[in-house]
Formats: sequence, structure tokens, C-alpha cells
Amino acid sequence: MKYQLLKNIQRNLNRIYYKNLSFETTKKKLNMIIHHIRTYKYAYLWAIIVTGLCGTNGQSLPHFDFSSIIRIDKIAHLLLFGTETYLIAIASKKNYNKRSNFKIIFAAFLIGTIFGIIIEILQATVFINRSFDYLDMMANTIGCALAWLILRWEFKNRED
Repeated sequence: MKYQLLKNIQRNLNRIYYKNLSFETTKKKLNMIIHHIRTYKYAYLWAIIVTGLCGTNGQSLPHFDFSSIIRIDKIAHLLLFGTETYLIAIASKKNYNKRSNFKIIFAAFLIGTIFGIIIEILQATVFINRSFDYLDMMANTIGCALAWLILRWEFKNRED
């Protein structure tokens, strides 16, 4: 009796398990992943470029006067992470047009800012001859905030 009950439970669990792993379910999930990658392809490509640039060995970068390096470096961080935020928001707007502009821009801002923090942590721990810099992290965040302002203006003009 107990054996038969356990066998029935196992059979039912197997049906549930294999039903969830059906070919159609797997195909739908795979299509969702492919759609996501196609939608955010430029944002992913830009993230790879940014990671490569920020992970470049510091000694292989061209040497400038110290005062010009600070300005060029911070402007580069503004542009790199502002562009990442912009690309994420534009792709999200295409994908989630029904959502409010604020939610889309805010999510892109958060992703860009967190990405900037992660890059700075990687520079301190993983990348060779690179170091953590609070000013770089602030420049990353300011770049994301500038992208936020540009996106608010752009989305508002699209609606008009």
C-alpha cells in the first residue's frame, strides 16, 4: 500500500517536472532570450567595449600632463556610462513602450550606475595596473544622470 502510494506520487511529480521541461516551453524561453539579446544588442556591445576600455592596463594608455588626464578621464567616464544608460533606455522604450517613461529611465539610470560601481570595484580587484577611484565613480553617476536628463527631454518631445 505504502509502496503504491509512493509510486503514484513519484509518477505525478515526474509528469509535472517533464511537463514544465517540454520542448514548447524551452523553445518559448529560448525565443525570449533571443528577443532580449536582439533588443539590447547595442547596450551589451557598448558594455563590452566599456569593460574592455576600463580594464585596459594603465601603463599601456597614452601619457599626458596630469592636469589634462584628470579632465580627459572624467569626461571619458561621463560619456561611456552616459551612453550605456542612454542605450539601455532606448532599447527598453522599444521593448516596453506601455511602461511610463520615468520607470524606463530610472531603471536605465540604476543599471548604468551599478555597472559603473562594478567597473570601479573590478579595477581595484581584478584589472592589472588599475585602481578604484571615487571621482571616477562620481563621473560615471553624473554621466548616467546627464543621460537621464537627455532621455526625459527626448521622450517628452517624442510624445508631443
